Amino acid sequence: MGLYTDEAYVVSLFQRCKPSVVHVASLGDAGSSYSPLQLDPERVPMGMGSGILWDREGHIVTNYHVIQNARAAQVTLANNCKYEATLRGYEGDKDLAVLKIDAPAEELVPIEVGVSNRLVVGQRVFAIGGWARPAKRCGASACAACSTETWM
Repeated sequence: MGLYTDEAYVVSLFQRCKPSVVHVASLGDAGSSYSPLQLDPERVPMGMGSGILWDREGHIVTNYHVIQNARAAQVTLANNCKYEATLRGYEGDKDLAVLKIDAPAEELVPIEVGVSNRLVVGQRVFAIGGWARPAKRCGASACAACSTETWM
């Protein structure tokens, strides 16, 4: 049995975006939560989330709550290569953060950016990512409101 046209579109969209989704792990001081099972006794995971590769320079957009109060962050690309990330900026009220990794440009597949000012209420929008592993989940919703505010 084949896919319906709308299902084929979603599958195609997911496959195109998957290489641009990264896993973000925030790290903190071990403090009192140290366990001898930790590989690095100085740093322990604090939080996890996903992000997207914005460009071939290594900029990553993620949620601010994922890296808030972290001492360091590690990014895992879709090819499973891991890189230390530096915080380049954030907007806590919008739950957005920008990280930067130093990775070879050929390993980086930037997300295809859409044009949000063309969205209309009721149009389908998709979220791709997942906190445990990059690009393992895809969710659909309807655009509930549209705004002309520009913040990026």
